[in-house]
Amino acid sequence: MACFRCCHPEDDASTEQMVRVGAKSAGTDETSPDAAATCAELAGAEVFRARLSREFVDTPLGLDFERVHPLDILHIERVEGHSDSAVGSYNSRVAKVRQIQVGDYIISVNGVTGIDDMLDILEKRVEAEVMVARPKEFDITVAKNGKPLGLELKFERPSDALFVSDIDVGHAVDASGANLRVGDRIVEVNGRTSFDDMAAQLRESESVHLRVSRASKYVTVL
Repeated sequence: MACFRCCHPEDDASTEQMVRVGAKSAGTDETSPDAAATCAELAGAEVFRARLSREFVDTPLGLDFERVHPLDILHIERVEGHSDSAVGSYNSRVAKVRQIQVGDYIISVNGVTGIDDMLDILEKRVEAEVMVARPKEFDITVAKNGKPLGLELKFERPSDALFVSDIDVGHAVDASGANLRVGDRIVEVNGRTSFDDMAAQLRESESVHLRVSRASKYVTVL
């Protein structure tokens, strides 16, 4: 994962090693999605339960995660489609509106919150009921007005999204009152979606139009 601060003219882009979590585990194949929940109830659902199961603890869960601080949740970076994984098996049994997808967030596991505790359950147990939050996307525009943008951003391939890890007090984003938080993911800048193009726009443009992704549970203003 790379890290850079945007946008101090005197700063060069730098990199640092970040934690990337590829968890394995969850469930036995006797469980199934909550029978009481119908497709009609799930259509457009922002947060839902998914019951994952596997026969043995060394069977892959089928997900790679990124830790999202300070929200203490997990962002799903990769979903294994093979039916041998717990998630692949789960997704093959449910309607599309309830499938776990890249970009979703896990906010609890077996009723437990907190990144370390959730990962411990996913790694060590054969069953897991995960609460999944769909990402909610919205747009904001920030004019720099001669100030640095004031964001510390991180990214990790294969995703091009920029993860907001810090917001500087008094700089453009903070001063604008924009609805941007630590833990948000920037997925588009001035119509550009690749990392290189988004980074260039953030550094060089006087006004930036951002498409932001946030776990739907935490969206308060759209």
